[in-house]
Amino acid sequence: MIFNTYGSIDNPHIMLIHGAGYGWWNFINYIDTLSKSYYVIIPTLDGHSEDSQTQYISTEYCAEQIIKYIGKSPAKKLQLLYGLSLGGQIALEMMSSKPDIAEKAVIDGSIFYPQPKLAKISKIIVKYCYNIMFTKTACKIQMFLLKFSRKRTVTNIQKQMYIKYIPVLKKETLYNIYDTYMASYQLKSTIKNSQTDIICIYGSKEMKCVKHSAEQLKKLLPHSRIIEYKGLNHGELALYYPDKFLNMLNEIL
Repeated sequence: MIFNTYGSIDNPHIMLIHGAGYGWWNFINYIDTLSKSYYVIIPTLDGHSEDSQTQYISTEYCAEQIIKYIGKSPAKKLQLLYGLSLGGQIALEMMSSKPDIAEKAVIDGSIFYPQPKLAKISKIIVKYCYNIMFTKTACKIQMFLLKFSRKRTVTNIQKQMYIKYIPVLKKETLYNIYDTYMASYQLKSTIKNSQTDIICIYGSKEMKCVKHSAEQLKKLLPHSRIIEYKGLNHGELALYYPDKFLNMLNEIL
């Protein structure tokens, strides 16, 4: 795992954890703005982007690595912990293991209970479509098609990073993510001990399992909050709506 840091280490610490398939560049539109007021830590998870040669093992293993990193940092505690999709599940695992790891947390579009059928379907798609979906040509086509979306904002640097790093994803990395993030992970009961102010967000067009996950967390932690963003699909707030995303973070911070 690679840890990228931005801004003055004397500022309050915040951490942003990317979703499956991405890397530090998931948040490339926000680094300059956030690093003026915060010390921004962005891990690149095992098996992703520049760390694509490292084997991705599990949610628990990633959480353990990040907790160890934070333990060695001057702050020892984060002012904000944000996780998108897979990153959100890792963030919850961190809070389950270390209740005081962050003051506030945002869990964006994550699932926290087993979805074996979804994992099976995802693995079948990768098995038969990997050489179509994860080539540079396919990525270029995807980025070209986004030009015709009037609402979504995709910067040139986002396009470059997507075309450069999505094709380096290995089948084994995707299989391991589906087996752990989707098929087997169950939110730990120790999340009840968390001292963090947790907010679950998702788009109204997300899968039912994402919404159900947020509801289940609300039952375990009645003080947690849920925010639904109308008209948005999975991960779109952070990826394509930079103004809305920054406003959301600023309001929470």
